[in-house]
Amino acid sequence: RKLVEQQASQSPALREWLRSGRGGDRETSAGIELLQAASAYLGNEIVIAASADAGGRLTGPVLLAETKKPGLAEFLNARARQAGAQRDLPLLVRNGVAALAPDGAPLGPRLAGGFAGTPLFARLSETYRDGAGLLVAADLERMPKQAGAAASSIRQAILEQKEIGGRTDTQATLYFRDGSTCPAAWLAPPAPIGALDFVSPEATMAAGFVLKNPVLALEELAAMNSRIPPEIRELAPSLGGEFALAFDGAGFPPMTWKIAAEVNDPLRLQAAIERLLAEKKQAVRMRQESFGGRTYYLLSLAEASQFGEAAYTFADGYLIAAASRGLVERALQQRASGFTLTRSTDFIQLAPRGGNANFSGMLYQNMGPTLGPLAEIFAAGAQIKPEQKNAIRQFASHLKPALVTFSGGAESIAIASSSDLLGLNPAKLAGLSGPMALLELFTQKKGTSGK
Repeated sequence: RKLVEQQASQSPALREWLRSGRGGDRETSAGIELLQAASAYLGNEIVIAASADAGGRLTGPVLLAETKKPGLAEFLNARARQAGAQRDLPLLVRNGVAALAPDGAPLGPRLAGGFAGTPLFARLSETYRDGAGLLVAADLERMPKQAGAAASSIRQAILEQKEIGGRTDTQATLYFRDGSTCPAAWLAPPAPIGALDFVSPEATMAAGFVLKNPVLALEELAAMNSRIPPEIRELAPSLGGEFALAFDGAGFPPMTWKIAAEVNDPLRLQAAIERLLAEKKQAVRMRQESFGGRTYYLLSLAEASQFGEAAYTFADGYLIAAASRGLVERALQQRASGFTLTRSTDFIQLAPRGGNANFSGMLYQNMGPTLGPLAEIFAAGAQIKPEQKNAIRQFASHLKPALVTFSGGAESIAIASSSDLLGLNPAKLAGLSGPMALLELFTQKKGTSGK
């Protein structure tokens, strides 16, 4: 209840949802009152479960909750009758656990057991050992499949959200059928990603990852996307597993992108690049220049000189490329001085807690300093309606730094974030058919029908 009240005070959308149809403009909605009253009977743990029947059809959900005192059935049935319900709720209370079937179907077959022997149960048991907050799990192998739909390579998915030290940590883990042919085959186990040392704390957006086998990854990418030239495979044997991409500053023209890639054999890679450019029949020009005792390679489009020259060089086992030679030099200087994104206080505070300090990949954004002022200028336009201005400003106010990390396993990928990226907040859940919406099936006025 406290969580709902806190979120409702911060979210107009959630307040409106709680009030709609339950008290009009009253300051305290009937939804909050119902949660408050029912909390006297319920424990801290609530489960919503659904399964497929013998015909492969998904059955209606069952709500399960711990009870801490008797009288829950009488309380809920009384409230349902007050709201106009013509029958009692299909509720069963046994051994301190209450079970409710909102669709009115018999509870017996749904509570017959058997879940304890499934792979999903084993994974959930492992998750429970570390404590659980909000937990959502699905056994996709046993879910009904639509006709003509392609088979998914994902076996199970588990998503959990916890409050740790005053912030919300979210992790989603995907388990695949075959670790040799799924995305988990690309990512190496969590490890330090040295390529990210060339990314500064000024980055607007950044991505970094470490691959098990760059050759395999590039071959599969080329096979999936016809726009990737097959010749790109010639570069892979000279590459290591670490890669990073970042945009610094505004991210608008002039572009401030940079790329860092681990290189096992710089000479072989440079030869492969030159062969690749030669095959493009002078579409891209290359020239060399020396500066500060280092060789830089500058690339430009033969028929579009207005785009300037991209540049790259090799240093300490990495290829560093950027939109200009000056940006490459700056990346080298920042790395040498320790002015890097992954060492910054903001980045460290965003990193998910309780896990490995390393990861297999990451996505980072800090668009607020760039898009915030632009959104304010746009919102001030004379042609913008008041409600549109409010929406733009609300969007800009939520542009806070965010980080998502990926950890690869033998047949799984864990995706973690302490930022509100996965949409698991009460305001967004309120737009779905959640537990409160299910309860409405039994509290509608006579003559109305549910959705």
